[in-house]
Amino acid sequence: MTLGERGRFAEAIEAFERAIEIKPDFAPAFHNLGLAWWKLGMANQAMAAYRRAIELDPRNVEPYCGLGHALAELGRPGESLEVLRTAVAAIPRSGKAHYSLGVAAERLLLWNDAADAYRRSIELNPLRPEVYTRLANLCLFILGLPDEAIDALNSALELDPADARVQKALDDAIEFVVR
Repeated sequence: MTLGERGRFAEAIEAFERAIEIKPDFAPAFHNLGLAWWKLGMANQAMAAYRRAIELDPRNVEPYCGLGHALAELGRPGESLEVLRTAVAAIPRSGKAHYSLGVAAERLLLWNDAADAYRRSIELNPLRPEVYTRLANLCLFILGLPDEAIDALNSALELDPADARVQKALDDAIEFVVR
């Protein structure tokens, strides 16, 4: 982990592979191996490692999110969405899984699905301002729900009063509604 944090991904890969030799069913090593492979631009190896981590520990949201992100970045948003739907089914009480599903749904212009996923994420973990902000943008500009957008931005601002971007978004939303 320390090697990866220091940007020494090739060495981190060697260390994770040694850990896997010692304990072949150690899911976190596969997840971290996926992260390191991804950082080196080795998408196929990263996705294989994420998939193995999911097989070994289907209740850990992190490898699903890594795999979903990788698929999306590789221009495979439909597959990303399916992976994240699987994550939500496997870990229904994970706010992060629902948030990631919302992001994947947005990529495919599935606006209502995205908004529903963000709302569920907020129910499960109401302390993430970025989820409120994403929901607000959808509500204001796509779904035509300005009151919900303003409520979401107010909630985000309560969590992080110093976030100038959220304050600006709230000011813009109020101005948009007033027009």
